[in-house]
Amino acid sequence: MPIATHVALWYSRNVSGSIEFNHAAFKHGVTEERIRYALNKPQYEGPLEDHENKYIVLGFDNSGNLLEIFYNRIDDETINVFHAIKCRNIFHPLLDT
Repeated sequence: MPIATHVALWYSRNVSGSIEFNHAAFKHGVTEERIRYALNKPQYEGPLEDHENKYIVLGFDNSGNLLEIFYNRIDDETINVFHAIKCRNIFHPLLDT
């Protein structure tokens, strides 16, 4: 899955914005609390290349686990998280950007 090289940093600049959760975000056992924790201090955030309005965040949860979180923007103040899982190796190089 190709990733764009520029960083959007939507969430970290808009911490007052709201977060909605699609039920699919919890499919892999990651809780809302863990997702919110990782979103508050992203290590990487950027758009998914070739996917309109889809973004990735890499961040550590409250237990130190690196998560990959996908979201889309609903409006200027709201995001919809639809995927969260322990970060796969394919995304680790993003931490070096």
